Amino acid sequence: MTQKSKLIIGIGVFALVITGAASFYHMSSKQAESGIVPAEQPNSIVAYTPDRQGESDLQENITPLQTEESEMQDRKTPEYRKITAEEAKTMMAEMQNFILLDVRTDVEYKENRIDGAILIPDTEMSTRAETELPDKNALILVYCRSGRRSQDAANELVKMGYTNVYDFGGIIDWPFETMSG
Repeated sequence: MTQKSKLIIGIGVFALVITGAASFYHMSSKQAESGIVPAEQPNSIVAYTPDRQGESDLQENITPLQTEESEMQDRKTPEYRKITAEEAKTMMAEMQNFILLDVRTDVEYKENRIDGAILIPDTEMSTRAETELPDKNALILVYCRSGRRSQDAANELVKMGYTNVYDFGGIIDWPFETMSG
């Protein structure tokens, strides 16, 4: 095999790897935005590098580049999950550390809220979240009045890098105790 042939094959292999990685990234981004998480995540990244000296066959010079499995487990992908009020109540009873986030207006919050909730109106999420919710891996349970604003706020949090966001809809569907004042 000539030097030129090896170079052409190497460029072709490189182009295929880059195209595949771009497709995977695009697919993963769309899945993350939609809340769909593939059943099985890859645990390594493989790239192919042809021999630059051209001294040996291309097949002998393919080098896998793998990420450490522990690194993959430590990284959390931002995700948003829709749950029921009952599931939220169970999580609140079973978990010690969580943030209960009301994203309605101040007037709505004072009128009726779930005990322990903090208020960050959905319209202020992008400006207040990072200072008031510094732990991006914290469990955050989000609600509003009917479910539209909580969904928008949960999506905004995910875009900001929060990794453990659950939207349980509106307080109008909350069958449990609330408080006012």
